[in-house]
Amino acid sequence: MAKTQHIIRPTGGSELSYREEERLQLNDLSREDNHSTPEEMIRIIQELSLHHTEPEQQQKELEESLFRYTELYEFAPVGYLTLTRDGKIVEANRTAKKMMGAESCMICCC
Repeated sequence: MAKTQHIIRPTGGSELSYREEERLQLNDLSREDNHSTPEEMIRIIQELSLHHTEPEQQQKELEESLFRYTELYEFAPVGYLTLTRDGKIVEANRTAKKMMGAESCMICCC
């Protein structure tokens, strides 16, 4: 009786990774009669190395986005407050601190 393999398509992640995993499961790459051409293998290696840098690029973009958000929040011309459910001020931007007379506070916990 033939052994069946179950391939589960991931809900997230790279399509390239999925395709390569599927290929690995369907083909026994340890066989000598593998039909991959050297050009195809080079292309796959290049694509994989390209996708390897993706998390690093995403981390850099995330840090830049956080910096932009922080700058917008902190230097906005309107006062912004972050409150707890019971109304305690957890965070305030510069304008809000100025409005409340707490300009010298580094972190507003009024």
